[in-house]
Amino acid sequence: MGRVETREKVDDNDFTEYYYDQPGESVDPIQEYGSIWADYGSTAPWWELYLFITGNDMSDPANYAVVKDSLSTLSMIDHMILNEYVANGSWLAFNTMWWRGKDPDGDHKKWGYCCWDMDWILGSPHNEFGFPESTPLNDPCDHTNENIGGTPSATNFASTHFAMFNALMDNDEFKSQYLARYAELINHGLDCETTVGHLDSLIALIDPEMDRHCQRWGGTPR
Repeated sequence: MGRVETREKVDDNDFTEYYYDQPGESVDPIQEYGSIWADYGSTAPWWELYLFITGNDMSDPANYAVVKDSLSTLSMIDHMILNEYVANGSWLAFNTMWWRGKDPDGDHKKWGYCCWDMDWILGSPHNEFGFPESTPLNDPCDHTNENIGGTPSATNFASTHFAMFNALMDNDEFKSQYLARYAELINHGLDCETTVGHLDSLIALIDPEMDRHCQRWGGTPR
């Protein structure tokens, strides 16, 4: 039985223009699924940011200030926390998107991340990503020594994210922000009571529809 869902297409310039006043010609949207591409804009600025972060001392407040001018640190932190929390088995080398707007009159002028396709999570038998353990027991620090997707290069960005994140963890401000945000989300929003309750509410809505779908079109719901 095929999977069908309805959601906004985050890599469409109608999305960026409507929500952020950033039309397609003013956006650098980078996507990775085995290879990298930008439907419009350029990938070069991300590579330049990667080289700056990994090539300079991020414990230096002046260097970190340069990074904060270009990167939404909260977006990177949230992206890492969410994907680590759900043990996403198809991530970074696949199903990853990040972007920035360049129109000075628009929003989202710093690099930030999007969630794109998260069906291989929480114990899915598939693991393209390479976490040592792709289950709910996954350690959020498993990425420290991981080299996902090969060596970073101007044509291979898969490993740039962890390399940048680990370098930024040398900065006390960034590390404190990460730890505080993890504690906030793990206790409010990603806590078991909230997530399981939300899941149960969705199951209650979808289960009857799956049965009716199969009655009309055939197949089995599971």
